[in-house]
Amino acid sequence: ILVVFPKHFCDTEDINNENIKENISLLFKVINKYVSENKNHPLAEKYLGYEENYESDYPFEEFFKIYEYYRKYGVYKDEEILIQKNYSEKISWKDTIRKAANVISENNLVYLPLFIKETQNKQVFISRCMAFAINYTLQTYPMFVKGKAINVGFNNFDFWRNKGYVVGRLKKAYNEVFKDLHKQLVRDLIDFFSSIPEGGNITIKHYNFELVWEAMVEEYLNDYFIGVDDNGLKFSQQRLPSSNKFTKMRFNADKVHPLNRLEPDHYLHNREEQFIFDAKYFSRVHDLNHKQVAYYTFLRNQAHQTYNALILPTYLDSYSKVHFDLDEKYFAHPDDRLVIWEYYLHMKRAMINFIE
Repeated sequence: ILVVFPKHFCDTEDINNENIKENISLLFKVINKYVSENKNHPLAEKYLGYEENYESDYPFEEFFKIYEYYRKYGVYKDEEILIQKNYSEKISWKDTIRKAANVISENNLVYLPLFIKETQNKQVFISRCMAFAINYTLQTYPMFVKGKAINVGFNNFDFWRNKGYVVGRLKKAYNEVFKDLHKQLVRDLIDFFSSIPEGGNITIKHYNFELVWEAMVEEYLNDYFIGVDDNGLKFSQQRLPSSNKFTKMRFNADKVHPLNRLEPDHYLHNREEQFIFDAKYFSRVHDLNHKQVAYYTFLRNQAHQTYNALILPTYLDSYSKVHFDLDEKYFAHPDDRLVIWEYYLHMKRAMINFIE
């Protein structure tokens, strides 16, 4: 297993620590949550949509849907009545009279063949498909997913070599179930068995993790951010009971070219104050961030006080430092002073908060 952790996830000397499996699981959960929540995200100018940013050879998304059904409702059960030809079980005379041929034998009316009625659970096939999807995934990817296996026998049926047959039977079963809940389960099973790979390497890649970092930063700001003082950004030690409402904003400031927009990653207007923050998935900051200067220049009249900051990852304890402080000779009034902060947010703490 080759795992690439995010920038500043931890000190490289500690990468092979005893918590390596938990760290891999954490990274997987973060990526999975981001992809799931942004599956139907509208196309944006800077990327083509989540399919372009994410690649997985294994249908984890379908697995989680199947497992969620199992967690809530247990193994699939839906009784069906079977009418079939038989001579050794309890005869259903109503179905025999209606379906059998009439035969005269020695002046007696005989119905052939006889039909029996029995109740059977549809779980015989659908539940086994559920069990295979869940058990195989739990056994194969214990670092990624944890859960309870299903104790259902397979009668030595080879799901791998018979994927076409499995999908065909599931499609037939889809037309035989009526509740939307059950139909969705069967649809997820169809998608799962249609997508499981033949074998070989399994890759799980996210090509633009800066988008994930941006989502984690916003979640953290909304849960813990208090304000800004002379020492930088302030955060609560406990999750706030009423969260902030940082959002990605678009300001159409150009009358001639409407597409020339200002788009801060995280914007909050709180009465007399506005906070303009940008998430930066950088290893380190080298130069002045001119975009934050532009945000201040164009948006300063939106509020009495404007605060600017770059949010960057670190494996150290979170801290603030000054990125830019405008020299006094370039402004006439103290209210016109521009200060841009760098706030270094603990990467792992942000990831844990994101999945919680």
